[in-house]
Amino acid sequence: MRLYNPLYTTLFQSLVYGSGEARTGAEVYLESLDESVLYYFYKFPTTMVDDSVVAAMQEITNPFQMKLNNVGGWTIQNFGDSLLQKVEINGDIDNIPNGLFYNSTELQSVTITSTVPITTIGNGAFQSTNLTNITFDCPSTVFPITLNAYAFNSTNLGNLTNFNKGVYYINDNCFDGANLTGDIDICCYQVRDNAFSNNDEITSLNLHLEEGYKYNETMNIDSLFVKSINSLTNLSSLTIKSYNRSTVTNFSNLSSLQKVVFDTNRIYFNEPNVFQNCPMVNEIHFLVDYASFPSSSRITSNQYGTCYISSTCQSINSIKSVFPTTWTFVLV
Repeated sequence: MRLYNPLYTTLFQSLVYGSGEARTGAEVYLESLDESVLYYFYKFPTTMVDDSVVAAMQEITNPFQMKLNNVGGWTIQNFGDSLLQKVEINGDIDNIPNGLFYNSTELQSVTITSTVPITTIGNGAFQSTNLTNITFDCPSTVFPITLNAYAFNSTNLGNLTNFNKGVYYINDNCFDGANLTGDIDICCYQVRDNAFSNNDEITSLNLHLEEGYKYNETMNIDSLFVKSINSLTNLSSLTIKSYNRSTVTNFSNLSSLQKVVFDTNRIYFNEPNVFQNCPMVNEIHFLVDYASFPSSSRITSNQYGTCYISSTCQSINSIKSVFPTTWTFVLV
């Protein structure tokens, strides 16, 4: 079913733009809506929803899918608490509003096709959905993409394969309880409190910051983030890679962690006892030019393991000094 102007002005403005101004000449395909979404039509004065609109809505046959075309300049009434299962959105979309599909517990698939880069995904945009697949068909960007707090909290994403359009600023609880599993690989320059909490099936975490993006030069792995991944009981491999500089706070209580890779130009540890209570750690790579530790630092209490150090590193002796003497050191 296609709804054009003049229906567009009343129908789409009420549903999507709320009090915002509708875009002239836009076209919307409403292939289906459920009763929760229909509520947005009926809550407005009857002068905004004429008989032809009501008749058109009564022709809807599938209440679980929706496609919106030529969307732009979003000032959106959210679709929270709907029964939607599949959504396709096309247009000039640079941000996903806060709470857009919050608590739409049946939602499984979202495809966003945009002619411009997406720069922001709002707070709780997909929180408490059954989202298993999200596809971004849009240009990549060298500027940071902000994933705001709880954006994908309590979903079923499983992996972050489709998060490949740029470098991400990952906010508090963004992927908390997103049922992520296996190897997780994402380009990021900031990771905040509880970003990956309650994802016990993550076995490998690769956080990397590539050259060529427009961001703060430092990858900041702050203490709040570290506390959040300390709950990943099956994490066995951790990689922190940055072309310039990384700042790292202590990791602890990662009972399955075995291998750690620091691949960066310069790395700074803010606290001593970096891998306290990580009894399985037995392989650490310092692929760095320089490393700095606080006084009295100890990397690990594990008595045996192998440390690989870049042969061009300026801090080889400093790195060796924070390990037990029983460790083996290999220059690479």
